[in-house]
Amino acid sequence: LSSEQAAQMRGMMEAVVERGTARSLRGTSVLGGKTGTADVDGAAYNDRWFIGFGPREDPEFAVAVMTEAPGYGIESGPIAARIIDALAR
Repeated sequence: LSSEQAAQMRGMMEAVVERGTARSLRGTSVLGGKTGTADVDGAAYNDRWFIGFGPREDPEFAVAVMTEAPGYGIESGPIAARIIDALAR
């Protein structure tokens, strides 16, 4: 990616946390991210994922979390926040 493209991507990911599908992570260590959900054909669960970066003050870590359970991608977000918290210590 060019630096301009990277800045645009970062801005879009920050918007997801600020006012999008990951807005429940506002106030956590997650500065930006993206949620995702994939239906698993014939299963009673979904593949739920969240990729994000932080910590908010000085972002230096990116994490991806995938879980399998009923629900949506944002449900993996709090796990990503806890991982970023642990890395930032």
